[in-house]
Amino acid sequence: MKQKGKGNSLTASVLLCAGFATAALATQANAALITISQVVTNNYATEQIYEISQTILSTEAIASVGVFGNISIALTDFNRNGATISSDGPSFYSGWINSTEVERFMPGNAGSYQLVAPTRSQAFFTTNYGVPTLVALGRGLAVDDQITIKFKFKLSAGDQVALTGTFNLIAVPAPATALVALFAPVLGLRRRRTENSN
Repeated sequence: MKQKGKGNSLTASVLLCAGFATAALATQANAALITISQVVTNNYATEQIYEISQTILSTEAIASVGVFGNISIALTDFNRNGATISSDGPSFYSGWINSTEVERFMPGNAGSYQLVAPTRSQAFFTTNYGVPTLVALGRGLAVDDQITIKFKFKLSAGDQVALTGTFNLIAVPAPATALVALFAPVLGLRRRRTENSN
């Protein structure tokens, strides 16, 4: 009977552990998700600089946030002499909170970026950031904070680019709190086993 009791105790603790793990993951629910998707056509005879942005307001207060997301580019040669999109300045894609830049992303993690489409053709590029390791912003969010994402780039004359970017803010739980929550049931199981063995 004692053996059966230990088995039930272990099952209960495993279920409790799973519950705590689920709760810990739930604290990493989306704090805010902002997406930008736009097609830009350069109808001028010379290369042009463009900046496009999207802004939303935070709906909740979060003590600490991290970010992950995606950037996608589809470049098309429209005037039959090749097409080029390139970074203008230190950031190609950036995230802002209340007019303060909190993160910048350069495709390929280089000092600059350029994508070239051959004559009468297209070029594509897709990348993720903050995956698998979340980018910690080292700050929190307040209700009604402005969250903005921006693309800033140069586009060759007569050509077109389709850009998509996501900026997914995630609540980051304190590591110590999460670990205590996860292992508390196991510690309780060890205590019960010690008592049963006596």
